[in-house]
Amino acid sequence: MVDEIQNHDPDEREYPHAADQIRELLIHGNYFSQKDIDVCLAFGIESLATAANTARICQLHEVLRSGYG
Repeated sequence: MVDEIQNHDPDEREYPHAADQIRELLIHGNYFSQKDIDVCLAFGIESLATAANTARICQLHEVLRSGYG
């Protein structure tokens, strides 16, 4: 999750498209299994409500849910 927090900005991250960022850096880059993905999907994203850039973080989480949920 730390990578998602640090890589929320499309202008700063390696892949500007959220789906590419999730697939290449989170899933492939960390050799995620389906169980790992399930843990991420179950994460209570609302716990980050007070974090800076919450909307972009939520967008990445939603892309994860729509692509792998």
